[in-house]
Amino acid sequence: MPDLVDRLANQVASRIRDLGFSEPNRRVIGALLEMAYLGTMRSEEVRFVKGSLTFADPKRPNVSPPPRRRLDYPAFTKFETPEILTVQSLVKLSCAIDRWSGSIAVYARKKEIVAWGVLDQLVQQNVAFHREPTEGYFANPGLLTVTMDGIGDISAYHGDMFLGGLKAQALITRENDALGSNFVSDYAFDAFAPFAEAIGRVLEEDETECLASLELSPKVGDGGNRKGGISWGCLTPPLLHRRSDMPCPKITSSS
Repeated sequence: MPDLVDRLANQVASRIRDLGFSEPNRRVIGALLEMAYLGTMRSEEVRFVKGSLTFADPKRPNVSPPPRRRLDYPAFTKFETPEILTVQSLVKLSCAIDRWSGSIAVYARKKEIVAWGVLDQLVQQNVAFHREPTEGYFANPGLLTVTMDGIGDISAYHGDMFLGGLKAQALITRENDALGSNFVSDYAFDAFAPFAEAIGRVLEEDETECLASLELSPKVGDGGNRKGGISWGCLTPPLLHRRSDMPCPKITSSS
């Protein structure tokens, strides 16, 4: 496995250089990936460790700061005293920081790597990573983020750009949109087609019954409506379940 971590470090370092950044260098990237990988093998209070590391310069943590900073933009908070990053300290900090919304801020200083703070307000990015509905999000502002997602499962990102990872003792060089692939789409279509057709028939029957009972009063104020009202028939949404013995509701509209 050290060979895979070394190969992943080479790949991440190469892609960081291609993006035009001079840091972190190959040695620092390798050290971060190795500590993250070893950290996933540890447990704290009978739970395996999950979390993330964000490489950022404490003097200029935001690589591309926005022209106008919003309240929910990711923010760095410095520790009173930076702590040398080891596997043991990584485990302790990961357990203390909510991985859903925070990340450990780290930086290289001479021959050692230190944890100098916490990056907070990452909920929007994590929501987007899980493909949940979101109108927009702010990506991680650090130069490099290393996530610990499971035992021996680590990934590296620049913002929301995937740089590489290890999963199931294999080197991953790119992320595939599995749910959007033709193979999965074809398989799912054949499996769900009978259910979709059955639902469609039921909805079509309900809509036909509803339209048949549609009534438009020719007389203003007819049907017990308030003055100036128009009495309409059933306009029940197709997904609203309605028993056959329930009367068709009336919708009143005033001109």
